[in-house]
Amino acid sequence: DGHADPFKTTFAYAREAVKNGAEILTHTEVKAISKNNGRINSVKTDNGEIKTSFVVDAAGVWSKEIARMAGIEIPNVPYRKEILVTERIKPLFKAMVISFKDGIYFSQQDEGQILGGIPNPHERKGYLTMPTFSFLTHMAKTLTRYAPSLSYIRVLRHWTGFYDVSPDARPIIGEDSKVKGFIHCHGFSGHGFMLSPMVTKILTEYIADNKPSDFLESLSIERFKEKRIDKEVSVVG
Repeated sequence: DGHADPFKTTFAYAREAVKNGAEILTHTEVKAISKNNGRINSVKTDNGEIKTSFVVDAAGVWSKEIARMAGIEIPNVPYRKEILVTERIKPLFKAMVISFKDGIYFSQQDEGQILGGIPNPHERKGYLTMPTFSFLTHMAKTLTRYAPSLSYIRVLRHWTGFYDVSPDARPIIGEDSKVKGFIHCHGFSGHGFMLSPMVTKILTEYIADNKPSDFLESLSIERFKEKRIDKEVSVVG
């Protein structure tokens, strides 16, 4: 955690998917999802229509918009998260440092940079993309308390992204009960990169082989209607 490169990982998965017969349509926007008798039957894009019996909604904080195209409401909300990266310094530590007390997390990359973030206690939900100076000051004060040797290091970049947060901070995964063929895969609340390999394997087995899973049952969107909520406490950032 904190060391795997998300860009290299994404391109590696994409490369292997294409090798195994997948077709990846880049720069293609989903415009609508069509149903027939309560089942998915096509996806309309700005490059044409794709006939399909399944749609996997794995669009992160935009999953809500995709779900609405199929007439489904999901309870997730987007929260801005901010990250900084510093100049390169000599190796100091190898493990990722996480504090559940302060919410700070940081690691030293192979090239020597310190990469990390901390939550804003006053953050509002929504699609807010502008980095804040308050994050920099809060992060600097907390980081140097944990690692005083970093007091004079310079910050090179600072950017924002989003957590797609479900009501219990656990992912929503599995087929929708009302729209057959619509597969939920969102609401990871900051754990998506870490969980995605196994989640993908389980969903592949369900879609291709109709293989049931207790895992899918426990993370079904139906848990919110049935009040089967077990809030995730291990959320950092």
